[in-house]
Amino acid sequence: DADLVVPLGVRLEVPSGVTFRMPEGRNIRVHGILEVQGTSQAPVQFIGRDGARWGGISFENPEGLSLLRHVSIRGATRGADPVSYPSAVSGLNAELQVENLDIEQCDGPIFCRGGSIVLRNSRLHTPFTGDCINVKRGKALIEDCVFVGNNAPDTDAIDYDGVVGGVVR
Repeated sequence: DADLVVPLGVRLEVPSGVTFRMPEGRNIRVHGILEVQGTSQAPVQFIGRDGARWGGISFENPEGLSLLRHVSIRGATRGADPVSYPSAVSGLNAELQVENLDIEQCDGPIFCRGGSIVLRNSRLHTPFTGDCINVKRGKALIEDCVFVGNNAPDTDAIDYDGVVGGVVR
């Protein structure tokens, strides 16, 4: 089993109701565009195969706007390069629109460096030390989200580093 790679020039469209059962330690690496279009009745699920801890979804200098709508992520850790992609969902110079995301049982929910992220109507939980969402030197808009933390030190719901004009509502 290898990582699932969305190469430059490719748009992977995922319809509602699909379940990805990820092998242990494997990742989804996006260089092209990923459009996940779940619904409230039929979300798209990313889980570890047979309860395995899998890698993460990393947007690695992708070529355009990627969408995650009505998505559930369980058991993710971090991307193939854990320094650049340290969370369940990580973006490097990515444009991400995320709506109705539910993340549980993951090492770290969301990390973005550069680019932009819009996060709406989502629920992020971190059981470990770290941030639910960390955005560095990019643009960010967060609206109508629920953040569930823990008692660990240095755990923030939202951490904006070098974000100018970031919005939290």
